[in-house]
Amino acid sequence: MVWLYGQGDTPPVIQSQNPDLKHLASVLENPSAIAMLSSTNDLEVAYETVEDKPARFSAELTALLAQAKTVSSLIGNGA
Repeated sequence: MVWLYGQGDTPPVIQSQNPDLKHLASVLENPSAIAMLSSTNDLEVAYETVEDKPARFSAELTALLAQAKTVSSLIGNGA
């Protein structure tokens, strides 16, 4: 419950319902990720233990491609 609501000086790890709740659910399914969350109180760090690396790579590559297209469109526009 501390991870959801915080307690005293410990802030909650849930900052927004989506994707934080989904990430917390994934973390709670993995003992190593739970240990990481317990020691760091950092949901992002704990989620890195269980996240789908190929899916994240694909998403990051897609974002990079979109940024490259935006930058490319500025070339020659005097920007």
